[in-house]
Amino acid sequence: MAALTADKATAIEKAKFNKRIFIGLIILIAAALITFGVIKLIKFIRQKNILSGEQNNSIQKTISPGSSGSSKSSSSTPAKTDFPLDIGSSGDHVLGLQRALNKLYNAGLAEDGQLGPLTQSAVVKNLGSGNFPVSENAYIALLKRAVPSGS
Repeated sequence: MAALTADKATAIEKAKFNKRIFIGLIILIAAALITFGVIKLIKFIRQKNILSGEQNNSIQKTISPGSSGSSKSSSSTPAKTDFPLDIGSSGDHVLGLQRALNKLYNAGLAEDGQLGPLTQSAVVKNLGSGNFPVSENAYIALLKRAVPSGS
């Protein structure tokens, strides 16, 4: 009878151990699936959101620093950072615009993030007067040409 109780206790311990292993495997598989889904989501967001920080970092890596060419606005009004980009605009979008113009057209602009008369002239000269002020769609199209999707 004691041997039967010992066998039963051993079988119960094995079942508990197997249950722990099974739960551990389920957790591991769930973590792997979540990680895979997050990676896919990040890739999707990067492909669809060309204005994200990752895209700006890609532009910074692929476009070499330019020489002088853009002048800073001396206006006392706050700089405009959203679209459309016009004289006095500043920030990452203007910096991306300047880098793309330098890469695609050797515009010779200073990459200072300030949209002054020289950046305006480069836009009009290379993209046409109909593209100034620079709309969000024109900006995205220019960045797509400057940084192909394989970069």
